[in-house]
Amino acid sequence: MSSSHKPKNRHRVVILGAGFAGVRAARDLSRQRHGELDIVLVTDRDAHLDLTLLYEVATAYVRHESDISSEQIQSTVQLPLQSIFSGRPVDIVVQKVERIDTAGQLLTLADDTTIDYDTLVVAVGSSLATFNLPGVGVNTFNIKTLADAMALRHHIVRQFFQAASLTGRARESALTFVVAGGGASGVEVAAELIGQIRRQCQRHKIDPHEISVIILEAGPRILATVTQEAAQRAHQRLTNIGVDIRLGARITAVTATEVKLQGGDYIYSRTTIWTAGLRPNPLLVDAGLPLDHWGVVVSPTLQVPTMPNIFIAGDAAVITDREPPVPATVPVAYGQGALVAKNIIHQRRGESLEAFSYSPPGVVITLGSKVALALLPSGRYLFGLLPWLLKHLITLRYWLRLTTWGPALRLWYRSWHIHGAND
Repeated sequence: MSSSHKPKNRHRVVILGAGFAGVRAARDLSRQRHGELDIVLVTDRDAHLDLTLLYEVATAYVRHESDISSEQIQSTVQLPLQSIFSGRPVDIVVQKVERIDTAGQLLTLADDTTIDYDTLVVAVGSSLATFNLPGVGVNTFNIKTLADAMALRHHIVRQFFQAASLTGRARESALTFVVAGGGASGVEVAAELIGQIRRQCQRHKIDPHEISVIILEAGPRILATVTQEAAQRAHQRLTNIGVDIRLGARITAVTATEVKLQGGDYIYSRTTIWTAGLRPNPLLVDAGLPLDHWGVVVSPTLQVPTMPNIFIAGDAAVITDREPPVPATVPVAYGQGALVAKNIIHQRRGESLEAFSYSPPGVVITLGSKVALALLPSGRYLFGLLPWLLKHLITLRYWLRLTTWGPALRLWYRSWHIHGAND
């Protein structure tokens, strides 16, 4: 697809990224009444992924590895884009974007084809920050993408199979699992990891006391974005189920078998799961867009200040007129996707654009074995089984926004059935 193929008198909106923001923007724009826009969704995957469930993929336990395939595990967290946009006027291009040419209003794809745009929506998310620490980029695992989560899962399973032939420090290293970062992602993966480990120990006849799951948090407490009381409740819960939480612990380097800490301490581990910090997507760096924190600096209307035909949404957007900036979370991405769609229509009609309005949303953080922490917009929190059930209902509600009851219920049931084995 190139600029020469674009119909005359048509306005092409290219949406880059099929995450929460990109899919929401594309769906909302596809509802336009008069069809004045050509909508193109460009993504390197043919499915929309619920990133909030990747910790479940990474820690999924199955009784016999031959019973449930990797494809079945992956199917619990994604929905094909063709299903989401069936019958809608959205062209889907499944290809990696290599370059954004803002001057020429052109995207260059990995197959050397190009796509020109009149309006561009960038919703490519962010990347994990390594803070230039030695070994972090090559010796750690993460749950940023589905492939990353599956690679981590396979690695964890291998540690238990290999432990039988190991002794001493090598065995300790195989059975010690380090989570770098005590935010929501780190807390959830550590809690679910405990559930998987308990069952792996039964399968491989390993004494659970040999296992260590350690959260390393550089700050004074885990879950720094929630209230002190809620964070303390989560801290106590994690400690009770066997997670070793170390506060004020700064990592200085990671090797294949060790985590080095400030002060000279070592943790022997083959598994370091990195959840600490975000940085801009490399594609945005190369595009020469104004960057700050983890993404592109945008105005309250989500436009690049000097490029009004480029909108940024989701983790790629940084609104800097407030301190701290609006956080990079799923509810924010979803809301920004909706606002971008509105503002594109306003812009086309010569109307005033709307500013993004942020108020802290409710959030649910799972803490293992059918226990979760629900943080309410009021600042209060709920703890226990009810928030855990609430998170499952939120997931079902989200899938129902994207597809019909049949596919949504099948997807939700697969997730419940496979991931529930840890609970």
